[in-house]
This record gives sequence, C-alpha cells and structure tokens, in this order.
Amino acid sequence: MEEQTGYQQGWIESGSHPDDYTIGIDKETAHQGRASAYIKSNGSEAYGFATYMQMFRAHTHRGKRLRMSAFLKTEEAKTGATLWMRVDDKQGEVLQFDNMETRKVRGATEWNTYSVVLDIPEESECIVFGVMLQGPGHVWADSFRFDEVDDKVPTTNILETMMDNLLDEPINLSFDE
Repeated sequence: MEEQTGYQQGWIESGSHPDDYTIGIDKETAHQGRASAYIKSNGSEAYGFATYMQMFRAHTHRGKRLRMSAFLKTEEAKTGATLWMRVDDKQGEVLQFDNMETRKVRGATEWNTYSVVLDIPEESECIVFGVMLQGPGHVWADSFRFDEVDDKVPTTNILETMMDNLLDEPINLSFDE
C-alpha cells in the first residue's frame, strides 16, 4: 500500500490518543478516484479514538437539512469506525450532533456508503465533520458528499434521541432502589 502521512489540504488530524494511530492518504486503496483517507491503529491495544476532520461555515445551509455521506471500508475494526458531523453556533455550543454511536462499522467490510443527517439551525456558524476510528483496526474513507435533503429524510441527531429518553424528574437519589 502506498501511504502518505502528514498535512493534507483542508484536513485536520485529531483524537484522544494520537500516538496510538496513523492517519494519512492511501494511493492504492480507493473507492472512487485515485486515493482515500485512512486511519489505522498502531497496534492491537489502541486506546481512545482518532479522527480525520474538516470544518466549514454553515451560512449557505442555515435553515436546511443536510446529509453528509461517504464510503467506508474497514479491517479488524473491533470497537468501530464511524462518520460524524456536528453543528456549532457562534459561541461554540453544539446544536446538532451524530457520530454513528449506535451504527458503528465493525470488523472487516468492503466499501459501503454511510450517512449522517442533521438540521442546520438558523443560528449555526460552523459545520464540523470527519471519519473516526475507535480502538484497534483500520478504516478507509472516500468520496465525502453533502446534499441538502427535505424533511422526509429523518435526522440522525443523537441529541434529539438523548432528549427523548430523558426522565421528567431525577430518580433513586439515595441509591436505595
């Protein structure tokens, strides 16, 4: 595999344990075109996560629903690989978020398309997105795409799901139950 690590225009390497992962461009493994991005663990005991990400202004998408999709391929992704997208306001507060927490890609998979769908509120300032690998394994990402969709396409915003599952009042405060 012909790999290239280091700076790629527009992309940022980040994560909780960067020394446990290698991030770069693979010029031999691609779904479309001549290259794909990859994240691979540097051993079988990789901790935390690594992400390859970008951010851009939200102004042209405000008030709309946006679907981000990309092709992913995995090898030995034990904890999982995901796409993720977040929408922030001017103060950096998270307005919308999905990291495919309940839809992780695990094991060995061929190229498949995955997507995240979020509403872009009027107060949105920034859209942040990327591919992420948690734990040991290898993920390739290719052909990211953004499409505005109508409200018939359901959102994948996990913040809404969390709010839907909240209790009305706290319970078992003394741990007796």
